Amino acid sequence: MPWPIAHISVAAAWGSTFFLTKDLLTRMDVADYLALRFLIASVALLLIHPPAIARLSRLDRGRAVALGITYGIAQLVQTEGLRHTSASVSGFVTGMYVVFTPFHRGWSAQPRRAVLPAPDALPAVPAGIAGEQLPTLRALGLGRIGKSNTLPPISSR
Repeated sequence: MPWPIAHISVAAAWGSTFFLTKDLLTRMDVADYLALRFLIASVALLLIHPPAIARLSRLDRGRAVALGITYGIAQLVQTEGLRHTSASVSGFVTGMYVVFTPFHRGWSAQPRRAVLPAPDALPAVPAGIAGEQLPTLRALGLGRIGKSNTLPPISSR
């Protein structure tokens, strides 16, 4: 399969999860939904590659737990935000991490001064904004700023 088709397929599958999750959250609590989702993923990992966890050192397991807790909290915040907004707006705001990543990379490399993304990453910023904007939001505005537009981007950092 050529990479553009694979890329578009993955993007479409990822984008559809916002609509499915939004519908599911009308019947299920956020924490229960995420616990079930991560349980299924953990069982799948163990079935597909049983030695994956056994090969980790004690230090790496501790780091994995810390990262898992951090990611779990971010997922709780993002998914709670999805309950208060449309799926397309939540997908847009969450997907903006693609735009923020080059800036974060530059800042984390030199935190005491403002740093622009690397020159090769700069074209990705407007392309990312346009790519997120076109299919999801009308007119270039996020609409009303509130819980629905602030929880998802907070969790994506």
